[in-house]
Amino acid sequence: MLKALQGNYMLLKKNFKIILTSLLSLFVIISIGFAVFKERQETTEAEVKKKQPTFSHHYIAYYFHGNARCQSCYKIESYTSETIKTKFAKELSDGTVTWEAVNVEEGMNQRYVQKYSLNTKSVVLSEVENGKEIKWKNLDKVWKLLGNQTQFQAYIEAEVKDFLKANKT
Repeated sequence: MLKALQGNYMLLKKNFKIILTSLLSLFVIISIGFAVFKERQETTEAEVKKKQPTFSHHYIAYYFHGNARCQSCYKIESYTSETIKTKFAKELSDGTVTWEAVNVEEGMNQRYVQKYSLNTKSVVLSEVENGKEIKWKNLDKVWKLLGNQTQFQAYIEAEVKDFLKANKT
């Protein structure tokens, strides 16, 4: 009986060491994960602040996407980018308009999902005055027009022009 108790004691002692070692290893892994995540989040915040124009009044054309992107998602970005860069080159060069493709699954960018009620990849126009957004518009027809590049780009151009005009009056 004593030998059986000693055997159980040794087994418990061995299992305890394994469990303790596993818990300590898990703690170390989680700690490293938090440290890396925190550093990445701080970097993302700094990048966001660095990217923001210093103009007192400007407009931002955003394309919001996630990590998983299909061919259509890339088309939306490409068509929108091309339209903004060709039709609004003057506004881009003088800083009145900026163009940003933003992954909403990265760090601080997650805030845009709620802010703009995003439920899919989207193009959003934003008016910023003295560092505060005063107006925005989600261009909700991008998915409907995606099959026709000419109509898609005409839509983006018209919406941006209207947005700029409406906010200059």
